[in-house]
Amino acid sequence: MLAADALQIHLNAAQEISMLEGDGDFSQWLRRIEEMARSLPVPVIVKETGCGMALEQVRQLAGTGIRAVDVGGAGGTNFIAIETARTGRRLPDDLLGWGISTAVSALEAASALTPAVDLIVSGGDRTPVDTMKCFAIGAKAVGIAAPIVRLTEQQGVEAAVAWIREYVATIRKLTMMLGKATIAELSLHPLVITGRAAQWLTAREISVERYARRPG
Repeated sequence: MLAADALQIHLNAAQEISMLEGDGDFSQWLRRIEEMARSLPVPVIVKETGCGMALEQVRQLAGTGIRAVDVGGAGGTNFIAIETARTGRRLPDDLLGWGISTAVSALEAASALTPAVDLIVSGGDRTPVDTMKCFAIGAKAVGIAAPIVRLTEQQGVEAAVAWIREYVATIRKLTMMLGKATIAELSLHPLVITGRAAQWLTAREISVERYARRPG
């Protein structure tokens, strides 16, 4: 009806079970996604909505015929907090912060995806440098919501458009500063992963050295 170019399916289990009217039955989620991916005439994208994806789920999804996964990691819009506030309930901080961080989730997904499935990264991306890191991990696209929505609400559409233009211009400058001609080349640039993310990936047997020793 909308002549859409793609269909995006949300994996929003945490949001649904936080809603009084939510649907808590996800027993056939993988089969239904595969049915849609194999039958629809447009690409299917599967997106988490703020809790991130682990490599095990990404491996499952990669075999369904979908065209992309959007990790939707923790650090951006928190739908558990939104739905909890809407119902007037209170949750402890460890439950409100449930999920895998966007950076770790993106790196886990990148380790599990096949070339036929693109990586999209969203969840707390706020600056051009954040976006460049996503492209260096291997993302083909990056999702940004909160800064644009906030600007549109507070200052109007023109201010949001100006912000996006400046954002893109800065990405072009950073790409040049790294000696790259295209965004795609950033996935070959050395990326040094440190701190908690490096500890997490090492425990999961995902090589951080592989990223640091890229030829550039």
